[in-house]
Formats: sequence, structure tokens, C-alpha cells
Amino acid sequence: MGRRNRIWRLGLRWVRGSASRSKTPDGDRDGTASRFGPTDRPPPSSRQSRTGEPINWRRVALLVSSGLIIVFVVVEIRVGLESNGWGNALGLDYGIYMEAVHRWLSGGGFYLDRQLHGPYEIAIGDVLYPPTAIWFLLPFAFLPWPIWWIGSLGLLVWLVWTWRPAFWSLPLLVACIAFPPSVLDVMAGNPGLWIAGFVGLGLRFGWPGALVLLKPSVFPFALPGISTRGWWLTVAVLAVLTMPLLPMVPDWIHTVLDGRGFGGWLYSLKDVGLLLLPVIAWKARRNA
Repeated sequence: MGRRNRIWRLGLRWVRGSASRSKTPDGDRDGTASRFGPTDRPPPSSRQSRTGEPINWRRVALLVSSGLIIVFVVVEIRVGLESNGWGNALGLDYGIYMEAVHRWLSGGGFYLDRQLHGPYEIAIGDVLYPPTAIWFLLPFAFLPWPIWWIGSLGLLVWLVWTWRPAFWSLPLLVACIAFPPSVLDVMAGNPGLWIAGFVGLGLRFGWPGALVLLKPSVFPFALPGISTRGWWLTVAVLAVLTMPLLPMVPDWIHTVLDGRGFGGWLYSLKDVGLLLLPVIAWKARRNA
């Protein structure tokens, strides 16, 4: 009986040993690894990783390209701050529009006087938004300044995050952010940050897209929700809000038509990076 038990234990020990030798590097027993010793295992294919799984070269290319764009953004900001005076742009546009609102509240004009007497060169400090934008800007004139950036950037981040855009869109999204005017708009607190958020809300819900009309020069981005009833109701609300400011509308038309420089009618092209950001994320969305 004792001899039989010893033989049984030896056999069981041999089975355990052969099973451990048949494990693959991943820890799986596939029955084929035992045919190769530790030195005669065939090397992984050039199209496979060391774990034997195929390499997704498309994903690698997307990651590398995105990484290069991020490096470009870092270098771009450093050069801009050191050589191009970007440091002076911090909060510049935000300050311009808050000052314009306070000037209007104190009985002055929303637009500068030099904008209202024929052709003029557009310069820093000029206001080009329609008077209806006053109603949107007004609350921020009394809120802490970080709310302007937290709200606008947080809205864009939320939209992109909830859409979970496909991996192929990553380089395009990073490129939109890396576009130099986009970087400057973020630093300066340009109202275009909010317009980009309204573009995304319009793509998601339809009716908020009408708020893009607060910047009429980019009106095509307001059109996705035009087939919804809510979009037209929003336009109607904007029209009603414009009524008390109707005497200012001719002044706004003069500021736009008489302005020279900054690309003239094409001055809004600088915002294309920010405006395309939610469009690309929506197009590549994986969550409805």
C-alpha cells in the first residue's frame, strides 16, 4: 500500500511539473508551448507585440501624431510668451467686453466713439458683437472672473467627454486646440469660447444652437438645430431681447461694415479651430 501511494504521488508531481512547463508567457496553457523549449520559441512577428497580440499601427500613428501636436502646443506657448508678447493677452478680451458692459451701464456707449464715424482700423478694445450680446455678458460683469473660463471651457470638456469621440479623431481635436488663434482665444478669454460651447449644445440638443447667432459672422454653425421648434423659439427670444436695444443696432452695423484690418469680413476665421472642436467630437461620437 505504501509503495502504491509513493508511485501515485510521483505521477501527480510529474503531471504538475509538465503543466507548469506548458504555460505560455501570458500564463495560458495552450498545449502548443510545450513543443518549444525556452530557446527555440519562434520570435514574434513584426506585426505582433511581444505578447503575441497584433499591433494596431493606426492607433500608434494617431498617438504619435497627437503627442507631436501637444509638444508643438507647449513650444508654441513658450515662444509666444517669450517672443511674441502673449503674456499681455491674458484676460485681454474678457476685460474688453466687461469694460464695454460697465461703460454701457454707466450711460456710455457699448461701442467706442471712434468706431462710429466712418471707416476705421480695427484695434484692440473695439467691440464687434451685436447689442443683443449685452444680455449674455451682463451677468459676468458681476460674477468672479474665473467663472468665465470655468464655464466656457468646462462646457466644451463636458461635451467632448460625454460624446466619447472615436480614437481616430484625437489628432484632429488636439490640432483644433493647437491652432494658434485658439490658444490666444483661451488665454484672452475671447467670447468665442462660449460660442464654441453653443455650437456643441446645438449639435446635442438642437435649440441652443440659435445662441451662436450672438456672433452673426459664424451663423452657419447655428444651423444644425434649425429644424427644431426650440431653435425658432430661441431666435424669437433673442429678437424680443433686442427690442430695447434697437437704437444700438445701426451703430453695430456701422462698426462691422466700416471696420478695416483683422481680415475684414473674414476676421472670424481665427475662431475656426474652437468652432470645429465640438463639430469633430460630435461627428466621431460613440455615445448619442
